[in-house]
Amino acid sequence: MKDKRTLLLMSVLLALLGVYLLKSPIENYLADQPPQPESPASQEQLLPGENEIRKIDVAQGDDGYFYATVHYFFRGDLSNPKIRVMADSPDADASRFWNSEQLVDIQKGENSVRLEVLRPATPYKEFTSKKIVVSMNSGFAAAQTTKEIDFPIEWTDSSTYMRNREFAKKTIDELYAEAVELIDLADARTFQTAKKNLERVLIKDSQYIDAYPELARFSMKNNWGPEGLKQAETYLISGLKLNGNHANSHVLLGYVYVHQRRFDEAKAEFETAEKIGTKNLWLWANWGELHAMQGESQKAIDMYLRATDTPRPYDTYDRARLDAYLKLFRLLTSPEQLAKADELYRKRADEYPSIPCFRTDYAAFRLERFDDYQGAIAESRKAIDNGCESPRSRQVMGLANYVAWSNTLDEQREAYLSQAQLFFPESPRLIYQLARSQTTNKAIGELKKRAVSIDSKDNENFTALAYALIENDVASARRLIELGADPMSHVGDEDYPVAMAPVFYQHKEGVQLMLESGVDLSAVKYRGISALGYAEQLQNPEIIHLIKSKLKI
Repeated sequence: MKDKRTLLLMSVLLALLGVYLLKSPIENYLADQPPQPESPASQEQLLPGENEIRKIDVAQGDDGYFYATVHYFFRGDLSNPKIRVMADSPDADASRFWNSEQLVDIQKGENSVRLEVLRPATPYKEFTSKKIVVSMNSGFAAAQTTKEIDFPIEWTDSSTYMRNREFAKKTIDELYAEAVELIDLADARTFQTAKKNLERVLIKDSQYIDAYPELARFSMKNNWGPEGLKQAETYLISGLKLNGNHANSHVLLGYVYVHQRRFDEAKAEFETAEKIGTKNLWLWANWGELHAMQGESQKAIDMYLRATDTPRPYDTYDRARLDAYLKLFRLLTSPEQLAKADELYRKRADEYPSIPCFRTDYAAFRLERFDDYQGAIAESRKAIDNGCESPRSRQVMGLANYVAWSNTLDEQREAYLSQAQLFFPESPRLIYQLARSQTTNKAIGELKKRAVSIDSKDNENFTALAYALIENDVASARRLIELGADPMSHVGDEDYPVAMAPVFYQHKEGVQLMLESGVDLSAVKYRGISALGYAEQLQNPEIIHLIKSKLKI
C-alpha cells in the first residue's frame, strides 16, 4: 500500500511540473502577440439617432419581377450590416431559408438600396404573398430593425418560378448562344426553347442582327418545305434591312434560294457574302450544294474542298466542315477519285479524335473500295479502342475479319473466323451486309461451304434477301440471288413470299429485279391474291405496268 501511495504522489508532482513548464512559453507567446483589432462598429464613431428602415417602394422591373427600393438610416453599430428583403409566406418556416440574393450590404448614414423580391422557398405550390418585409441585420443574425408594407404578389409553383426566372435573368448574349446550341442539337425536347430565346433577344434589342439567321434556321428545321423556307426568307430579309452587310444572313439566304431552286439569286447571295468577308464555312458548303443541285459535280467538289481545307475552327462552323466531308464522300466515287476520297476519310478521322466512329467509316471505306481487310481491321480496332460504341463499329470489324478469313489459307484463318464471329455472329443480317459490296460478297461463298444457309432466318423470320428488298438495295439483292437466295422463301410474321416485298413496299426497282430473275409475279400469291392484285389494290401504275408487261402467255 505504501509503494502505491508513493507512486501516486510522484505522478501528481510530475503532472504539476509539466503544467508549470508549459505555462511559461504560452504566456510568453501570448504576450508577444499584437492586440486584436476591435470590430469596425467599435472603431468608428457612431452617428446619432436610431437604426431605421424609413421607406419601402416596390415596382415591377423590365424583366417582369418586383424590386424593392429600401430607404434606411444606419448609425454604424452593427458588424457586417445588411438589409434583407422578403415576401411573406403562409408557411411560418419560410423565413428560416436564407438566400444571399435577399441580402445586400449597407453603409453608415442615410442611404437606399434596391433588391429583387424573391419567391419564398416554401410552400412549393402556387400562392399569393400579402406583404413585403424588410429587416436590418448583422450578417445572418436575427433582425435588429424591421418594417413591412402591404403588397400582394402572386407566385407560380417553385419549379416554374425558378425555370422562368433563370430564363429572364440571362443576358442577350447568353440567350443567343444557348439558342444557337439548341438549334444545332435539334432535340425535340428543347428545340422550342431556341425560338423563345431568340424572341426575347429581339424584344430586348430589335437590332440584334445575329438573331435573324438563327430564326431562319429554326424555321427550316422546324418546318422543312416551302412554308418553312418562305418563313426563313422573310426573317433573313428583315435582318438585312437592318444591316445589309451581315455576311451570315447572305450565306443563309443563298441556301434558302438554293432549295427554292432560285439558283441565280443564290449565287448572287454567296458572291455578296464572299465580298463582305466571313469565317462562316457554310458559305462554301452551301455554294457547293448549289453546284451539286445543278449537276455541276466538279464545281461542287471544289467548293466543298474549300470548307474542308480550312483549318478546323472548333466552333459551330465545324458542322459545315463535317457536312462538306459527307457531300464529298458521296461525290468522290469514280476509280480515279478514290485516292482523294481515301485522303479525306483519313484526314477527317485524324482531325476529329473525339468522334472515334469516323475511324469505323474509314475502315468500311478501305474494306469496300480497296479490299484492304488488314487496314480495315486496324482502323476498326482504333475506333473501338477509342470509344466508338455504335453497333456498326462492331459489324465492320466483323466483316473485315470474315473477308480476311475467306482470303487466308494459313494458320491465321481460324483466328480471323473467331474474331469475325465474335463481332458479327452468323445471321441473315451478316449475309446481307456481306452482299453489299463486291469485296465482301465473296465471303458468303466461304460461309456456304460451312453449311451456312443463304436463306437462313432470324427471330423476325426474315432472310438476307428480304432485308435487301425491303431496303430497296437492288445491287445487294441481285448478288444474293446470284449466290442462290430463294425469292419464293416465306418471311415475316405474315409469312409472305420474299418476291412480294417490292410490291408491298412499292419499290419498282425491286419488282423489276424479281421479273428479271424469272419470278412470275402474276402467279405468285399471298392469301389468295397475286402480286399483280396487290399492285392494283395499291394503285401503283408503274408496278402494274411492269408486271403486266411480263405476263406469261
